[in-house]
Amino acid sequence: MSLLKYTPEKYISTEHESIAGVLNMGLILLPAFLSIVLIRQLVQLDFDMAMIITSGIIVALIAHLLFLRGRLHESIMTVVVFFTIFLTIVCSLGNGIHDIGLIGFPILIGFSSIILDERQLIIASILSVFGLLWLVLGERFNLFDPVAVPSGNTGDFIIASLMIVLGGFVAFSLTSNMKNSLKKANHEVSTSKKEATKLIEEIKQKEAIIPEIHKAVINSLNYIQYLIDSRSDHDENLRQVYKSLKRKILVIETAHETLLNQNAPLMLDLVNLTQTLLNRFEKELKAQIFEIDIQKGSCMIKLDQAIYFGICLLELINDADEHEPEHLRVELSINNEVKLRLSHGNIQPEGSTLITDLLSKQLKGVLSRSEKEIVLSFEPIQAQ
Repeated sequence: MSLLKYTPEKYISTEHESIAGVLNMGLILLPAFLSIVLIRQLVQLDFDMAMIITSGIIVALIAHLLFLRGRLHESIMTVVVFFTIFLTIVCSLGNGIHDIGLIGFPILIGFSSIILDERQLIIASILSVFGLLWLVLGERFNLFDPVAVPSGNTGDFIIASLMIVLGGFVAFSLTSNMKNSLKKANHEVSTSKKEATKLIEEIKQKEAIIPEIHKAVINSLNYIQYLIDSRSDHDENLRQVYKSLKRKILVIETAHETLLNQNAPLMLDLVNLTQTLLNRFEKELKAQIFEIDIQKGSCMIKLDQAIYFGICLLELINDADEHEPEHLRVELSINNEVKLRLSHGNIQPEGSTLITDLLSKQLKGVLSRSEKEIVLSFEPIQAQ
């Protein structure tokens, strides 16, 4: 019995695993059934029919071998095509359209429908129809001479019973496997729903926490700003350090405010951030004319890269503004890369600072300087 329930290894963890055991059972029982029929024909000394049945046993064994090697469709198609022709010949030599072997046609179609695709199943069905057509027309036009239907005997009962039991056994095994597969699928769906519900709850919790984190960061930065403002008037030696810290606080605070106002997404709009930073920082500049030219559009980047860019932007503007130019012009363009261009007065290129060089490296960008302008270009890190 364990041999009948055996599922070949080639079908384990595949889409055919649930029915491979049933097919294996059917391909084992088929030659066994034919062997019983063969014994009956030999007892009746019907050697012609015995030879045909022997060929059926051989083909059934070949089909089973193909099945065990993983060639599922070839195996089933071999069984369907050969045994449709086989049944047609057996019925022609027997009782024609009234032969008990006709039971095999629906069994073959039902058996093959488990695996065959639509095209193959149509071929198998047409072949069966032609077989039945031959039995009807052949008998009508005397193309073959069917044996007259004899009175029933024990042999006919055994053969018919075996065919019904075989078909029923295979059908029962198939439906049992399908029920088990359905239960397994329902369990997996139920588990997935529970996991999805849990995940949704976790996301909701994170969505509720993230805005609070932004608020906490902003409040902390405001407190630090207050401390810096209270100290900067008393310590002239650290005035420039305090100003640098205030610029960095401005960038971080603006980034978190932007995230908070946009319902705390994970990505920042670089164009919106740049415009907001420049508007807030403009009042700190010495330049008489400050022009802003930002390309319309949107470029979503990660928070850490946005902060690096914002600090670098303000530091570059501050460095240029220290020389009190008549005008400053900031241009931002976005194509495959972000390009920031800062036009200013006659400033020497050696005016670079360590912090802007480090920030440009953090952005994995290129920072170039000339007497008239500074250009920063980098590729934005967008959402995956």
